[in-house]
Amino acid sequence: MLWHLSELVFWQIKKRQQDVVGFLESNKIEFEEIDITMLEDQRLWMYHNIPQENQPAQGNPLPPQIFNNDAYCGDYDAFFESKENNTVAIFFGLKPKSTSQMVYSIEIHLNDKKKLGAKIMMNDFTSFVTEALVK
Repeated sequence: MLWHLSELVFWQIKKRQQDVVGFLESNKIEFEEIDITMLEDQRLWMYHNIPQENQPAQGNPLPPQIFNNDAYCGDYDAFFESKENNTVAIFFGLKPKSTSQMVYSIEIHLNDKKKLGAKIMMNDFTSFVTEALVK
């Protein structure tokens, strides 16, 4: 018997991997690629470290699977959704670099005694609300 992936599946996986790598490179995010076809122990590690709720109903999870060190971030679909929602930094578990941040403070006066304030930090590829205060 010969077990193989259909060519369509192979090219889909390859395109998805290139999409993730291209995003990481263009945003200057350090990463390490691990080829699970060449390293059996790494493939098994990946399979065992994907949370149960993210495991496919049948078979093994297909690459790309994304981790930040040992923390599971998600698969390609979750990555793509985070790009669409502009939440990739949260998806990757990254903290904004202080050198590329712009900080905006917003203060809304609700009445004489209360005011609502928020500090918004923005970096190259997403934004975060880091503080929200009711005074």
